Amino acid sequence: MSSKLEYARRLYDSVLDWYKSADSKAQVVLAIDTGFLAFLTSTIFSEPDKLRAILAAFSWVTWLNLILMLLSLIVSIGSTVFCVWSRIYSLKEVKQIIKKAESKYQDTDKYPPEMIMWFFQFIEALDFHKFQATIKSIEEEFELKVLAEEIYILSRNVRNKHLAVNIGFGFAALSLIFFVMAAASYLPSVT
Repeated sequence: MSSKLEYARRLYDSVLDWYKSADSKAQVVLAIDTGFLAFLTSTIFSEPDKLRAILAAFSWVTWLNLILMLLSLIVSIGSTVFCVWSRIYSLKEVKQIIKKAESKYQDTDKYPPEMIMWFFQFIEALDFHKFQATIKSIEEEFELKVLAEEIYILSRNVRNKHLAVNIGFGFAALSLIFFVMAAASYLPSVT
C-alpha cells in the first residue's frame, strides 16, 4: 500500500471521528435541553391553581427573561437537530449526480471513482452488475480518488455539524442563564 493511500485512509478516519464527535456532543445538548424542558413543564403544569398566582406576580423583566429563555431553548434544540440530521439527497439529485459522474468517465462498463463510489445513497442507486464490475477492478489509485473526494465533502459537513452543536451549547447555556435571571427578578416580588 502506498503512503498516499495510507495517509488518505488515516485522514478519512480522523474526519469521521470528528463527525461522530459532533453527533455525540449534539446528543448531550439535546439531553440537557429535554431535561430542562421536562423540569419546566412538570413544574409549571403540576399545580395549575398556584401557577395563576405566580404568573400574576411576574414583572415585565421576569417575562422578558422567560421569553428569552424560551427562544434560546428553541434555537438550541433546532441547532442540535440540524447537527444530527442526516445528509440525504433527493432521488432526483442522486440520479443527476450519478449521470454527471458517468458523463465524465469513458468506461461505460464501470463507475468512476469520484462522486458516487462511497456514499451509501449513491451505491444503492447504481446498477448492481456495473457496481460489481467496478468493485472487482478497484486498485489503489481508484481508492485514493474516492477517499480524496469523500474527505473533502465530509469535512465540510463536519465543520457545519460542529458549528451547529456549538451554537446549540451556547444557547442551552443562555436558556439556563435567562431562567436564573427570571427567577432572580421574580423573588423580590414575593418576599
